[in-house]
Amino acid sequence: MTSAKDVLEIAQNRGIKLRVKDGNIVYKCPRGAMDTELRSLIAKHKDELIEMLRPKPFIDDQGRLIIPFDSDPRYHWWSCGQPIAETLKELGAPAEVLIRYIPQKGSA
Repeated sequence: MTSAKDVLEIAQNRGIKLRVKDGNIVYKCPRGAMDTELRSLIAKHKDELIEMLRPKPFIDDQGRLIIPFDSDPRYHWWSCGQPIAETLKELGAPAEVLIRYIPQKGSA
């Protein structure tokens, strides 16, 4: 049985670049690299592939929280997504990053 991870590996081995655009999987590939079987596998594993391919929030070298606009909407605090504190918790942010983004009790 082929998993979503296997599909990504097959695509990579053929030089196919998959990405998410407007909730769909789009690809760029060398001529002849994409075939009907791989298209079917991509369709079968679409939801899993979208989750795997979507950019994830991260903390950069300067300790800034980066939430890519095309990441999962649940991270979009500016648009009714989860609070920044939840995202930082998921990322295992160090104390110095937490202090930067989460107001401390007793501070003005």
